Amino acid sequence: MLDECPELLVHSDGEELRDALRGLVQAAADTAEGMPAMARGAEETIALTPFSEMLREEQAVTRLRLMELKDEIRAGQERLVDEVRVTRVGIQRDIAGMDIAAGATTAIETVEARLRVRLPAVWPELSAGSRRALNTAEATWLRHRDTDYDPAPVAVAYWRAVEAEVLERVARPLRNAIRRRNPQAPSSGIVLELRDMGNLMHALRKAQAGEALYAIVQQVVSIEWPAHATFLLTQLPDCIERGSRIRNPAAHGREVQWSQVSILREIVFGDGGEESIFADLPSARTPRIGGA
Repeated sequence: MLDECPELLVHSDGEELRDALRGLVQAAADTAEGMPAMARGAEETIALTPFSEMLREEQAVTRLRLMELKDEIRAGQERLVDEVRVTRVGIQRDIAGMDIAAGATTAIETVEARLRVRLPAVWPELSAGSRRALNTAEATWLRHRDTDYDPAPVAVAYWRAVEAEVLERVARPLRNAIRRRNPQAPSSGIVLELRDMGNLMHALRKAQAGEALYAIVQQVVSIEWPAHATFLLTQLPDCIERGSRIRNPAAHGREVQWSQVSILREIVFGDGGEESIFADLPSARTPRIGGA
């Protein structure tokens, strides 16, 4: 438009000149009106870059803080577990202290009182040796089960009580009854060597005793202990095997865990919905058949 002005001044009349001037004024006005918007856009573009950087920095700080919070929560949970463990041990000791204050004069007497409560019907039936073994095992269990104490002696002590009662109430009278009722039975072998838990377990299992010997055992058990026959011929062999798998390694220097000792306690006390093994054995007062 400005380039055309000299030509207009020379060749145009007044009206054309006025129209040209009006066009120049309008173009200048339009240009001036658009300048603020262009300036604002430039300012926003310039301001946006620092804001984005600031936002990214804030996000990085937030992520770092979240990681720190997770670490703090984890540490708090670990402290809480430790406090619960210490509190539980303290409560157990307090209970033992109250028992002693109530009349028990030693830790063993306190444990024995507990055992009488856990095994009210069978405790009077147990031999002195079995009671002593259970006292020792249970006292050690209560005091050391949450420590690094070696549980092997505890496993052996629990099983010593079970073994003593099973051999005295089942193996010895079974051996004597077989001799009396079956004088023609072999003079040696599994049945007539019922002096340990392994031989007894084999004799009570048909697959291991064999057809002939198992028939003798089954007959004698059914006659001598009809109320206990099912337990002796089915459950007792499995119980012996389960306990021996823990006791034997413990007795021969191999490592055992407290969780394994818990299995022996289930056999002794009947935890887990089962009765104590002592409750299922023939009574210690049952008359013995023949001599020792």
